[in-house]
Amino acid sequence: MPPKSKTLKLMKTKNVNKEPVTIRYKQLANGNQSVYLDIYKDGKRVYEFLKLYLLPETGKDKQTNKRKNAETMAVVNVIKAQRILDIKNGMAGIETKTKGKMKLFDYIDKFIIYKKKTNPNYLDSFLRCAKNFILEYKGEDVLMKDIDKKWCVGFIEHLNTAKSHRGKPLSKNSIHTYYRYFGSVLAKATKDKIISSNPMEDMEAEEKPKSVHDAQRVYLTIDEVKKMADTDCEKEIIKKAFMFACFCGLRISDIRSLKWSEIEQETDKDGTVHYRLCKMMQKTQKKIVFQLPYEAIKWLPERGDDEFVFHHLTKKSKLCQVVRDWAKAAGIKKYVTFHTSRHTFATMMLTLGADIYTTSKLMGHSKIQTTEIYAKIIDKKKDEAVGLIDKFFDKE
Repeated sequence: MPPKSKTLKLMKTKNVNKEPVTIRYKQLANGNQSVYLDIYKDGKRVYEFLKLYLLPETGKDKQTNKRKNAETMAVVNVIKAQRILDIKNGMAGIETKTKGKMKLFDYIDKFIIYKKKTNPNYLDSFLRCAKNFILEYKGEDVLMKDIDKKWCVGFIEHLNTAKSHRGKPLSKNSIHTYYRYFGSVLAKATKDKIISSNPMEDMEAEEKPKSVHDAQRVYLTIDEVKKMADTDCEKEIIKKAFMFACFCGLRISDIRSLKWSEIEQETDKDGTVHYRLCKMMQKTQKKIVFQLPYEAIKWLPERGDDEFVFHHLTKKSKLCQVVRDWAKAAGIKKYVTFHTSRHTFATMMLTLGADIYTTSKLMGHSKIQTTEIYAKIIDKKKDEAVGLIDKFFDKE
């Protein structure tokens, strides 16, 4: 047995060398593993969920998943290294007392300025209305550090009983809109390290508000997309934006803020030109990068002096009405909104054989469970199609 002094020396060395950031894994019900960081600093432990997942390395997809997992872990290790460096520099990605003391209203005002700067067409009226409901709910002195899951659930419950400036109860669509806009504020606050994580992402599905049309997940079939393409629209710029979104999946907020500089041109050795979308998504603050298909490129408007691609789009309410009228003229009886284009892209990818992991990355989803909703829709349609066989032969 070594002398006591040496034992103490060994123990001290062990503690000094222990890394403050540890990679951990959480097994999910779908077989995937969620990767997160266990961060320990100044006697406090926090967990940073990276929204990165490891796929099962079994079955026919073993080699493919093994390669994807290696790529995922490479990203995880880069983030881990950065967090360790941040801690050493005294700037860890953990909520600090100074940042946490920022007032929610002050941050919302900063957020609106930021959005207006990056996207002049950004509609801030919803956030300004949301501030009024927050004032009713908890007053004007709410601090960023006070925003947790319980606070968010309580805010949604308040919206369910609140009334508009006309004295009428808020519609489901209005509540859902305030929820989405406030969620984008929290997503940006998380990126800015004002808060350690977005508490809305911890809310259960039943705790989140839904719009009237959420459950339907309205999307267009490939034949219906062709009908829309062959039908004239009242405003050509809206038609181009909608069709472009059908083939790349961007939300209306990202379409409005899309700049020509975010569509990069690449030329192969044989002279073939490709276009790559490199866009920071407004809602999730996640960056998506992928090659645009030709079907998307052909709907881009002619480039002018403006830095924004679709700079002549009208306000959202007018825009959706134009889309509905256009869909009706095309003989489509579904409730079509601009967001239908995003649902269309997701279901189209899965229908054409893209795997759920790839589709999730193309959509920029924070959670693969969101993409699974579209997969279930496709599976249901397949079941209905097979069911047609029985219906046909029952008539014989």
